Parts: sequence; structure tokens; C-alpha cells
Amino acid sequence: MLVVTLADDAADFTLHRGGRVRRLGQLSFSTESAPQRALSEVLGSISSQYSEIVLQVPAASVLRRSVTLPLEAVENLREVLAFEMDRHTPFKASEVAYDYRVTATDAAAKKVTIDLAVLPRTMLARAASILESLGLAANRIGVADDQPASDRPLNFQLYDEPPHIPTGQRRLLSALAAVAAGLAAVAWFLPLYFDQRAAAVYEARLEEAHTAALQADSLKNRLTTAMDLNRFVIDRGAAMPTVTSLLADITGRLPDDAWLTQLQLQDGKLTLVGHAPSAAPLIALLEASPLLTEVRFASSVTPDPSVGGESFNISASVTQDRGS
Repeated sequence: MLVVTLADDAADFTLHRGGRVRRLGQLSFSTESAPQRALSEVLGSISSQYSEIVLQVPAASVLRRSVTLPLEAVENLREVLAFEMDRHTPFKASEVAYDYRVTATDAAAKKVTIDLAVLPRTMLARAASILESLGLAANRIGVADDQPASDRPLNFQLYDEPPHIPTGQRRLLSALAAVAAGLAAVAWFLPLYFDQRAAAVYEARLEEAHTAALQADSLKNRLTTAMDLNRFVIDRGAAMPTVTSLLADITGRLPDDAWLTQLQLQDGKLTLVGHAPSAAPLIALLEASPLLTEVRFASSVTPDPSVGGESFNISASVTQDRGS
């Protein structure tokens, strides 16, 4: 299986085969390459060597709860957990995808303990959208701290997906189907009535599909906006020198007999206040820095008899070019 593990701004790819795990590489969402082309570079020659894709979301995005229920609930655990969802989590069942494991059974007390894992629908949709942008579709969705090849891996599903139907319920449904077949013999007396009902059902389903399409488009737009904002912040941060490198450059250029009483950096503007035996040479020393431009005295140099030198106030602009 190909396992795709999502992080905040990247995805890790591993190949699980024959009990062995092979790390293929990492794909950063901030890359300027086309997503599918970047994926091809990560997968290389193994693009056709897997039959299952497992998407793993970050563990921090999953809510885990230990839930104790009556033993009778085991036959319909998924439905019972949906009804109990808002009692054990801050969410309604309609707002999440979830899965569970039975961790303990107490026959004497007639209790069963469940490990409930809950993933908000919004995070599920974001994860699926990221995978879709890479041209992939997940066979199941789990969590990063889970073992994808275990006997019972987590697989997040929406609450309204059709659950497994027990044998007893199948028999009941078969009986109901037989009754429905008998009723169908009468249906031909009311063709207009049933035609109108069918039209109403189709119209309602069409409206639901239209609403879902609008929601998906809105989610895609919000995801695109968020990714653009992240890329802008990263690019801007990379363009500016760090405070550490700026401070190291300035202290390396000032002479040993000069010292600062104030250093302020705000919105790309640098202010240096201090003392030196002679302030005039400091301008040329700081102008030689590749990190500074527009170096000048912000106010007049004044003699300071208390230190036997001159007090200065120098302003400069921090360049976005890191220099050599």
C-alpha cells in the first residue's frame, strides 16, 4: 500500500509491502512545481507498484475519547456512537467522520469500552482535497500515529454512510421487501400519484447535489486562499534577514570603543543610539553592510563629556537582499 501522511505544509510518502516499509520522500505544498509533476518525482518508478492508497491525517487533528456503553450496543456500535456523539464530544454526528475500536469487554458488568476517534468534516474534506490535487484518491483514511497495516486500522467514515447490516436486520428487510412487492401490484391504480412523488424525490436530490457542489467549490476557494497566504508569509520571511544575522553584522562593523544604548527594528527601519569617541566614521562602516541602505544620522551628533566622546542617533533601512 502507498501511505500518504499529511503534515501542516507537506506530505510524506511511504510504501508498505511484504511487511517492510520504504520511505519514498516528502512533497512540500509550498513548492512552485505542478503538484502532480512533483508527485511523480517523489514516487519515481514505483507509481504502479501499489494497489491501495491510505491517507493519514495528523494526530493533532483527531479527537480521541474512551467511551463505555452497555454490552448490548455491540451489535450496532456505529449507530449508537452516532446517537451518543454530542454527549462524548463537542460535535454532532453530522459534523464529523469517525471510527472506533473495542478495547475491553466486561461480561460480568455487561459493559464494553470503546476507543472513539473523531475527525471534523472540514479537516476530512481538506485532506481529501489535497490528495485530489495530486491526482490520487484514498481507499481509506486513518491517523498518523496508527499502524496502517494492523489488523484493525482506523478508517474515518461519515456518520451517514451505510453501515454494515447484521443478519437479523437483513431478514427483516427481506420480509419488508416481500411486502413491498405485494404493494407494488396495487401501485398501477395510482400512476399519476407515484409519478409526482418520484419527480419530487428527484428534484430534492438534485437540490442536495447542487448544494453539495456549492459547498465543495467554497471549500476549494478557501483552501486555495489559505495556501496562497501561507506561501506569501513564507516567501516574505525568507526575503528578510534574521535579527540574529543583522545584529551579528552590526556588532562586527562597529569599533570596539563604540557601544549602543538602544537598537530598534520596526517595519524594516533600524535605529541605533549610542556613544563613540567619534561618530562620523560610523556611517561609512555601516554603509558597507549588505544588509543596510539609506544609512544617515537621524539627529545631530552631540558631545557627551560624561563618557568622553559623542552621542549619536543613526537610522537605516534593512534591505530584503541578504547579500553575499
